[in-house]
Amino acid sequence: MKKTWKRSALLMGTAMLGAIALSGTNVQAGDVTMDINVEVNSTLTETATNMDFGTIDLNPAGDTVTIDATAGSATPATTGTSVITGGTSGTITVASPNAFTITVTYPATATLNGSGTAAGETLTVSDIAANSEGGSGTVAKSSGPSPGSDAVIHVGGAIVFPADTVNGPYSGTMTITLNYS
Repeated sequence: MKKTWKRSALLMGTAMLGAIALSGTNVQAGDVTMDINVEVNSTLTETATNMDFGTIDLNPAGDTVTIDATAGSATPATTGTSVITGGTSGTITVASPNAFTITVTYPATATLNGSGTAAGETLTVSDIAANSEGGSGTVAKSSGPSPGSDAVIHVGGAIVFPADTVNGPYSGTMTITLNYS
């Protein structure tokens, strides 16, 4: 009985395949090509305003001048008796219609090169992260209370002026990394 059932099922399957083949139905397949397009625009803009330690009438014994921008915009301050005119913390303004979080990574130091009468001399800006918004390391900052608000990050640092600092202008650059999520 079991052998008969297997043969019957096999014969029925073969008969159905033969009927389909004889029915004249054509089975066809085809390939189509479809274009895919997307345009991505980012209206995010980053604008930096320079950090300026101002004009310093340096105490002959040397001094340390710090811009502490951990709580926002700041002006240079001295630990000694040097007189400072002008100066302000740097800012990074990020504008975008989208809300996001910014992780900021500050360099450990930046070198300032002298020019004019101070040509060939250097000064070092240090403690950049410790004197910038968010404290040492990195800072996470929202783009503001609503999408489209600007995020403003205040940047500071410190310069230790040795007693033998040569008079003249000093300038330099630093790279601050912004990562968005």
